[in-house]
Amino acid sequence: MRTNAITTIIIIILTLCAWLGAASSARAAWHPAGPNPLSKWGAAVRPSHVWTHYPRPQMRRKKWTSLNGLWQYAITKRHAPQPRHWQGRILVPFVAQSALSGVDKTVSPSQKLWYRVSFNAKKPPHHGRLLLHFGGAMYRTRVFLNGKQIGEHNGDYSHFTYDITPYLAHRKQQLVVSCWNPANTGTEPCGKQEIHPGFTMHLVSTGIWQTVWLEHVPASSIKSLRITPHVHQKNVTVRVDGRGAMRGLRVEIHALADGKVIAAATGKPGARIALKIKTMHRWSPRHPYLYTLKIALTRGGHTVDAVRSYFAMRTISVRKAPDGYMRIFLNGKPCFLFGPLEEGYWPDGAYTPPSNAAMIFDIKAMKKLGFNMCRKHQIVPPRRWYYLCDKLGFMVWQDMPAAFGKLKAPARREFKRELGTMVRQLHNDPCVVIWCVFNEGWGQHDTNSLLKWVHHLDPLRLVDGPSGWTDHGYGAMKDAHIYPGPGMFPAMPNRASVLGESGRFPCPIGGHIWPYASAPYQKNVPVVGSPASNKIRAAWFARYKKWALALRPLIRRGLAAAVYTRLCDQVTDHCTGLITCDRKVFKVSPRKIGALNRSIRKYAAAQAAK
Repeated sequence: MRTNAITTIIIIILTLCAWLGAASSARAAWHPAGPNPLSKWGAAVRPSHVWTHYPRPQMRRKKWTSLNGLWQYAITKRHAPQPRHWQGRILVPFVAQSALSGVDKTVSPSQKLWYRVSFNAKKPPHHGRLLLHFGGAMYRTRVFLNGKQIGEHNGDYSHFTYDITPYLAHRKQQLVVSCWNPANTGTEPCGKQEIHPGFTMHLVSTGIWQTVWLEHVPASSIKSLRITPHVHQKNVTVRVDGRGAMRGLRVEIHALADGKVIAAATGKPGARIALKIKTMHRWSPRHPYLYTLKIALTRGGHTVDAVRSYFAMRTISVRKAPDGYMRIFLNGKPCFLFGPLEEGYWPDGAYTPPSNAAMIFDIKAMKKLGFNMCRKHQIVPPRRWYYLCDKLGFMVWQDMPAAFGKLKAPARREFKRELGTMVRQLHNDPCVVIWCVFNEGWGQHDTNSLLKWVHHLDPLRLVDGPSGWTDHGYGAMKDAHIYPGPGMFPAMPNRASVLGESGRFPCPIGGHIWPYASAPYQKNVPVVGSPASNKIRAAWFARYKKWALALRPLIRRGLAAAVYTRLCDQVTDHCTGLITCDRKVFKVSPRKIGALNRSIRKYAAAQAAK
């Protein structure tokens, strides 16, 4: 009896040790890498719970499976074959250069990043399809399933999808992905990615940087939606494009306001279907009203596929205001667009925010600071970011990420392809009010031709002339960059004069500075954290206040919008943000800055109405 009891105790102890060891190994499998400062949301990231929100809010289905989590990775030479040996584990969807990936390693343009993961999946019944979605991967991505290449995608900032049904094994699937990013060594649109970061540029990011997910759909299904509000006609048109055989199928659409059906219509897949909107709630930052859409693909009265979406009714235009100047109008009223340059870069996640909550913080912070919009600079963030701007009421002045150098014909075609993809993929988001095709002459080419082409693609939004530098006379706005400023181009009879970048006042906060910051704009600027920190912050706010108040005489002369550089300290360069790069410290109380910024917008509204 005693021997059996001792044996049982030993077994329990060994089992407990094994369990503790396994738990310890699981914890040791991933942790944030490198010296990078973590945001509070980055510190909360866990491999079992990373980017869990539905990644495509504009077209939602109930059933989906996230593949985010720990994958195997290897870094090889660019032209090397698929590796036989894997170097460790990487947390998807964070790029290899980021802390939250658990890797924090450089991947140069002469190298390629490989991924491998296994997952369980069966072939869908009744001839259904299994789709594999990538929210984004940088830049040239090749995808292999069970040893066969299923596709190749070029582009840093667009989402893409593959039907993997023909490649499925019986149950266990092995997915392999390779990513190569030339960044600024090539001519592809890369935005502010730089292999040697500094002077406002970010470290190149390589690999998967948005959610990877699976979705079961029927053999005939809804592939995409194009939703276009027509406020003056009091209707919204919806085009539903399908996947698979569409013959004999109908589209049924219901629009809802506050949970009640207010309009319904039917039509064919691929056709524009109009719904009359008699109950008109116009979307604005003060009243971000979203209608619900229920869309079904039917055959003989039976639903084949169904998705949910949303839309908003709003207009944006440039025309002469009562004071005689060309100004921006939102929903038929003059609206001074005022906001920060926002680059969406995180010290722990690079281009990938740590979580949905982290994105909400950024948007709400900008609203607290008294802004009504931001210029989304040289990045196209995850689709959920735009959904949150739609929902919370925040306008977006959207940049096309730049390509650099003198672009020859193939590079120009690639730039146009990716530009068109961005415009089409963001078409349904009411928060986007302006397209900015070129920034400061970066890779600028065929200027007016491309601006006119974008206006043709999306006539219901404004197209900015080149933001800063060489303007060729086209675009709803003529855009000046003046540092420290402020300043403006003289008012024009047919275009709005806007200030696309200005300000940039340094105020480094001790303990919240990126370790690699070279800080060229901070020479001889004291770091806050000394006994004189309150005086330093007060001096910084005095400088910002002087800049903001100097917008008033410009507004009287016709200035229609202004952008302060920037929301957050730049992680690789200088601390000129309103908030530290880790989002832990506001330089000055948001209430104080918010009151000042709102007073500028109120002044502009009163001036335009004269």
